[in-house]
Amino acid sequence: MEPKIGVYICKGCEIGSAVDIEKLSGIALKDGKADLCKTHDMFCSLAGLELIKSDIATEGINRVVVAACSNRAFPELFDFGKDILTDRVNLREQVAWCHKPNDDDTQLIAEDYIRMGVARVRNSEPPQPFIEETSKTIMVVGGGKAGLTAAKASAAAGYKVILIEKENHLGGWAAKFSKVFPKTAPYQLPENSGINELIKEVESNPHITVKKGTTISKTSGQPGKFSVVIND
Repeated sequence: MEPKIGVYICKGCEIGSAVDIEKLSGIALKDGKADLCKTHDMFCSLAGLELIKSDIATEGINRVVVAACSNRAFPELFDFGKDILTDRVNLREQVAWCHKPNDDDTQLIAEDYIRMGVARVRNSEPPQPFIEETSKTIMVVGGGKAGLTAAKASAAAGYKVILIEKENHLGGWAAKFSKVFPKTAPYQLPENSGINELIKEVESNPHITVKKGTTISKTSGQPGKFSVVIND
């Protein structure tokens, strides 16, 4: 998209009394070749923000230079969306508050900051997210109750699942107990562990591949892109 630059110079917080705002506007338009330049007593106010938003909507401004306070102040106010590139030129802390007001050197510093701000937005592009393709297959290691439950939940969430178990049967230690301590009131009689039913659910699930008597010999890669070598 062709850059269309709007420069907005704030006069508040002693900026207007420290530098020549009209000269700064001329620098933005002449040297920076900005498409428009506007001033306001306080751009962080509702009226100041509406002025910028109006230019974005009606003038097609897609690069915004706010010459005012530090970019650490009100970052959320000057966020105009992912398609609008915004640069903050610090005329308050780095010029008006630390240099002699209405001095030639102070004015030159402010003018250079305006030039640099316009140059930054002209030669930059809004960041584009980098989305890398990742594997949609989940490997669950261990066919005990925890592994079986994880495999079942992952398959229910829509993922393809590979369940690895080193033994020739599923269930782990839970499969060795016919009864377990009660988990429901009145907590008097031993209860069925439910492991056999869980094993049947996992083995009959079309989204789950069960590999028994299998171990892992090597893993490499990174989250979302792991490569695994198995011995079965």
